Amino acid sequence: MMKNNKTRKMVYIAFLSAMSAVLFMFEFPIMPPLQMDLSDLPVIIATVTMGWIPGICVALLKNLLHIIFISKNPMIAGEIANFLYAVCILAPFAIYKPQLKHGFNKIVFAAISVVLAAVVMNVLNYYITFPLFHLSKNGAWEILFATYFPFNLVKGGILFALYYLIEPYLHRIKL
Repeated sequence: MMKNNKTRKMVYIAFLSAMSAVLFMFEFPIMPPLQMDLSDLPVIIATVTMGWIPGICVALLKNLLHIIFISKNPMIAGEIANFLYAVCILAPFAIYKPQLKHGFNKIVFAAISVVLAAVVMNVLNYYITFPLFHLSKNGAWEILFATYFPFNLVKGGILFALYYLIEPYLHRIKL
């Protein structure tokens, strides 16, 4: 029975990774290099239903699939930024999952999580993705807080809203 559960979990991770990669294909540009997509929704679902390690696996696999099959850009800076954002979004779910089951105010949780993810992404963008994109650090903080911070807030808000719409149906998943 244990082996069946492990196989089921692996299949579920593969399914969510594939779904995430397909959602990643439907990204649309906001402004270079920012692109909006919903590929982090399966990452959140994997984290809530199976834990943070499967969530990270889904985030990693979707970005690897994107690099191999979809991306036309030889640089992988966008995929690195996307992976880092996925980890920032899944971390609050992994940390506060027990509180979410006991009536933790979901709107407050979502707001705190989105703001924290946006702040952490500003730091990670400054030190990791800006150098990978060969962007100048002159005036970078102003650009990050004027453009990237609001973008990450909106993207996180959309992801949380969609997650809370489908959350009532996640109890059907038996792992």
